[in-house]
Amino acid sequence: MAKKEEEDEELLIIDDEEDENELKTELFFDNDKEKTPPKKSNLTMIVIVVSILLLLFMAITTFFYLQSNDKKEVVEAKTNTTSIIKNIKKNKINPLINSKLVELTAKAKKLYKSGNKEEALKIYEKISFFHKSLADFNLGVTLLKGKKYNEAIKHFEKSFELNDLKFESSLNIALAYKLLNKKEKFQSYLKEADKYIISKYDSPLFNYYYALLEYYKNNPIESLAILKEYKKPYFERKKNLILSKEYSYVKNYDFAINSLAKVKDPKYFLTIAQMYAKNGEYSLSANAFRSSINANQYPMIALVGLSLVQNKLGLLKSCATTLKVVNQKYGEKATKIYPIKVIIKKSLHNPIYAQKEFKNSIFNSLENRFGLLFYYAPYKLFNPKQSNYIIEKGAKEIYTKNINSAYNYLLQANSISKINLEIIKGLKLLEKHKVYEANALFKTLIEKYPNHSILHYNLALTYANISDYKNANKHFNKSYILDNKNKLAIFFASFTNLLQNKYYDTKTSENILKYSSKKMLSKYKILYKILKNDTTIDFTQKIPNNPFELITNIIASNMVGNISYYEKYAKRLKKILPKDLIANIIYVDQISQNKSVKEYARAVQEYLARKSIDISPLLYGETFARELYIRILNIGGITRYAKKLLENEFIINKNQIALLQSLAYTYIYTKEYQKSYDIYNKLIDKFKVKDPHTLFLASVASIGSNHHSNAVALLELANLGNRSFDECRYALGLLYQEAKNFESAAIEYAKVGNSGFKSKYFDFVLKPQ
Repeated sequence: MAKKEEEDEELLIIDDEEDENELKTELFFDNDKEKTPPKKSNLTMIVIVVSILLLLFMAITTFFYLQSNDKKEVVEAKTNTTSIIKNIKKNKINPLINSKLVELTAKAKKLYKSGNKEEALKIYEKISFFHKSLADFNLGVTLLKGKKYNEAIKHFEKSFELNDLKFESSLNIALAYKLLNKKEKFQSYLKEADKYIISKYDSPLFNYYYALLEYYKNNPIESLAILKEYKKPYFERKKNLILSKEYSYVKNYDFAINSLAKVKDPKYFLTIAQMYAKNGEYSLSANAFRSSINANQYPMIALVGLSLVQNKLGLLKSCATTLKVVNQKYGEKATKIYPIKVIIKKSLHNPIYAQKEFKNSIFNSLENRFGLLFYYAPYKLFNPKQSNYIIEKGAKEIYTKNINSAYNYLLQANSISKINLEIIKGLKLLEKHKVYEANALFKTLIEKYPNHSILHYNLALTYANISDYKNANKHFNKSYILDNKNKLAIFFASFTNLLQNKYYDTKTSENILKYSSKKMLSKYKILYKILKNDTTIDFTQKIPNNPFELITNIIASNMVGNISYYEKYAKRLKKILPKDLIANIIYVDQISQNKSVKEYARAVQEYLARKSIDISPLLYGETFARELYIRILNIGGITRYAKKLLENEFIINKNQIALLQSLAYTYIYTKEYQKSYDIYNKLIDKFKVKDPHTLFLASVASIGSNHHSNAVALLELANLGNRSFDECRYALGLLYQEAKNFESAAIEYAKVGNSGFKSKYFDFVLKPQ
């Protein structure tokens, strides 16, 4: 009997009877989908266990009374039951003696002794019928455990004839039909069990039975309420296992984990890890997965699970290492465990979440800081004194009748004037934020005048403002080489290096500080502090009037948390540029510093959806400005405002690159991914816009519209243009993992590293099996 109880103890499990291929289907990340109720088949086995123990004890009791005439046999009967009773007590089971059966047995014995054998035999017949029913019930249990469901049903149907076994028998018949996937029969016998549950009212296990029945009736909340109040000491281990399932079903993972932890069994480490992951406690989940691996409990599943929570934690180098181990040890088999689907991050479209994420974060990232600096950075004009000097030299040569020399000087002046006229043309375009047109013009000019420092600088700045940092870096460096007086060029070269996660030369920047005049030193010093992310910044009382100097001070004041200076600089910037898009965004951010996220959103709605604001960057211009504007409209819940503006403009002009970029980006935020994808394809194929940033955003639209294979191709191209683009590498890693290519996924993850990286755009969920 001890062995029997030990086996029965194993019947109630969370995952024990499922092999690893079944275990992997547990969705342990909260995918915001309706959850499938936890598996129930094991729960009815508790009824079997309880019933076996109660009925066996009743049989033993009956045997004791039937043999009470013979003292020797009575002693023997007691001896045989001792180990059983001890085992029952050990497992905290307190079975009731069936008083009716005892009474009948005593009555039959008395009648038999008194000579009324006919009546006695009728009673013994009833007792024998009970024993037969008990035998049939136990045969049914045995066959049920052996997965011979149809045969088990036949024996349970026989045991059902006894009133005392109607509840247990009907519940087990229901279970058998459930396992045979016969839903109507399952429901039918479940109703029978429900009808006879009242017969167990006097049992100390009544609440326990009732909780199980409610669970089967798909009423987990009612079941949980009953089970929580069940204070009897019987089946404590099993109760905690059921409670963990019930709590998990209602997504109360803290209580589910607490209940399962009380079981203290290594085979449940995996389930605990899954529930921690569902609860978003990824560090604790990782520890539980490691415990499962160390205990050699479902090691393949636990390793794949560990890699996923490492991914969620941004420990992508560790994730890569784990995936390599999985790939080496288990190969293709492991790719079927926890298959993932790449999705667009849900926070992208949730204004409340976006508000919390975005509030006070305009200045937190390097991309934002440098984007602001590039937006307000001054473009360079030619030096008129140089042209005047050359023309004067030519005139003097004419006066001295040195015609050849005069011709050369004036030819040079003419050439410089032509370049200057073209630069002026480009600067006029930039005054209207027509960055793409200016960029095209400067690219044409640089082919004719490859050694013109100002041209290289202006071209570099247009590249920076359309987020093509690789080309921007190239031309900033060239500009500085041609003219080392252009100090901004080397700072901006360092910025674009950082944006590509590349090494930047601090020595050159330090030398600039060393040899700068006092007038320029304070300006360059702040740029240097921003470059180094150094928060030891001193501010002067004098507030500058130059937009570029103001933005450097605004960034610096936010880096050090100096709100009073931020307020002064933000107000001055808006005063100087009252209609400027970014100046207004910064003003809204400044006045909302100490407000709730809802008040922040209201300020966005009030100030940024105005016709008085110049939306030229949205239609023609800078990538950073238009994307910041659309993101901040999103946190105000008014992305539709930008969408309407852009769609109206699109009717008039369908071929403005910046307009197409803005519209495609807006469609991402309005979940119109296919429209976004079509526009990005047009930009790439027709207009040959193939910078890494555009290719990456096209991949976002591609994934949103379920063109995952196209997204891989786009990301590969973006990766070639910027091999240090973490968003790009991460997305590629996810897509490779989705395609069950763990080796390639590991390569991409490893290059992102253990930086705690969190994608702005991408997430993953587990595919239901």
